[in-house]
Amino acid sequence: MKKKVNSPTCLGFSTIHATPRTYADVTTYSTAFHVGGKRAAVPTWLSFCRTPCNVRTYVLHDGVPGVWFFSLDAASRLAVLGGRNLWNLNYVNARFKVKTEADSVDYRLTRSDGSGARIHWTPGAALPPSESGSLRHFLTERYYLYAGRNERIWRGAVWHEPWTLREVEVHELQDDLIAHAGIETEDGPAFMAADPVDVLGWKNLRVQG
Repeated sequence: MKKKVNSPTCLGFSTIHATPRTYADVTTYSTAFHVGGKRAAVPTWLSFCRTPCNVRTYVLHDGVPGVWFFSLDAASRLAVLGGRNLWNLNYVNARFKVKTEADSVDYRLTRSDGSGARIHWTPGAALPPSESGSLRHFLTERYYLYAGRNERIWRGAVWHEPWTLREVEVHELQDDLIAHAGIETEDGPAFMAADPVDVLGWKNLRVQG
């Protein structure tokens, strides 16, 4: 599977407390926590990619780092159906309204229950390439995704060129998606933008259960 990720993409980061049932080790930038029914301080990103949008955290399984999606919002009902049934991912149908004026992006997402998000941002200068061991590298250089259902866990590989990250000015942020995932945030968000990349993805393979 190959798709174009339409950016600039504005990403938000917060430290959180959560009890996600991931059957894996959720990781912070410097420390790992096992979260099987326990509360643990872990990172989450709210990623706006024009469409779709995702809320995710960072995990290890058998030493392989990847991302765990709390939700992925998409406008296409076919994409939601396929994502849920073929990839075992928590896709949610939503309406999107994205308007670009000059260099700024006004992004709105609304789910059927009325929850959603709005963010208005302007991307800035390119940042240096992310160095291994840095927070930016930790957050953006992930090439596996995980999904779970009924005590089973799947892992799928993805590939893309390293993101060209940018500074960003965020003019407005309103969000319900993190709270709807059962996540209580502690710290304020930090933001980055990114240029477009082509993403290749492969079918998930069962690695547990």
